[in-house]
Amino acid sequence: MKKKTIKLTVLSIGLASLLGFSQGVYAGTANDVYKIQKGDTLYSIAKRYNTTVAALKEINHLGSNLIIAGKTLKLGTIITVKKGDTLSKIARAYGLTVSELKKINSLKSDKIYPGQKLVVAKAGKPAGSSYDAAKIAVTLKVKSGYSFDKEEPGKYILQYKKDGTYFARIEVLDAKANVAAVKKNAAEYLKSTGKVIEIKKQNYHPFYRNAEFYLHASNSKASQNVVVKRVNGKLLKFTIHFANKEESEGITPYIIEMLQTTTAK
Repeated sequence: MKKKTIKLTVLSIGLASLLGFSQGVYAGTANDVYKIQKGDTLYSIAKRYNTTVAALKEINHLGSNLIIAGKTLKLGTIITVKKGDTLSKIARAYGLTVSELKKINSLKSDKIYPGQKLVVAKAGKPAGSSYDAAKIAVTLKVKSGYSFDKEEPGKYILQYKKDGTYFARIEVLDAKANVAAVKKNAAEYLKSTGKVIEIKKQNYHPFYRNAEFYLHASNSKASQNVVVKRVNGKLLKFTIHFANKEESEGITPYIIEMLQTTTAK
C-alpha cells in the first residue's frame, strides 16, 4: 500500500509537468523576461542569452534597435538542437510554422545542426489588440477515443470518452483580462483539490512553455492544472483534470498532446 501511494504521488507530479514525456528537441531552457539595464543594447542582450537581435525584435514587435533602460524584453524560449531534429519537427512541437521559425532565427535555409541554439517563442499580437472572446473559434486535433465540444460561446471541453474524469476545459478570456486576477481566482478554485503549487520551471512539455502562469493541485484521487497562455494572440485558460491512478499514464499525455495543437481564430 505504501509503495502504491508513493507511486501515485510521483505519477501526479510527473503528469502535472510531463517530465520525460518530451525528450530531445523539447529539452530547452527558457528565459522569460529581462529588465533592460543602463548601457544594454539588443546586441549585448542577444549575445548574453544565446539569441539574436532579429529574434528579440520579432518577439517584442520592435521596429528599431532602440531600447530603454527600465523597460522589459521577452527573451523567449531557447532550445538546443539535438541529433535527428528538423525545422519541421521543432516547429510542430512549439506550435509554429517552419516559415515563422526561420524568420525568428534569421535562417536562410532549412538546414540545422546538433548543438545549434534556436529561439522558439512565437510572437503574439502587440499589446492592445482586441477581440470578442465569445466569437473566437477554438479548434484542436482530436484523437480517436476523445471528444471536443463547444459548451457555450468561448468555452470548450476536451474529454476522454471512456472516463469523464479525464478532461480539459478551454476558456477564451477577454483581451484585456487582468492576468493577476485570473491567477488569483484560479488558485482559489484549485484549493478545493489540494495544496496549490505554481510551477515555474520551463523544461517541461512545450504546451506549458511561455504560459502566463501554470498552477497545479492534487489529492489522493485527482489532480488539476490551470494554465493561462496566448494562442494566436488570444488569451486562453486551460483547466486540466485527471485521476491519480496508473491508467493516467496512457491518457493524460495524449490530452496534453492534443492541447498543444490548439488554435484560436
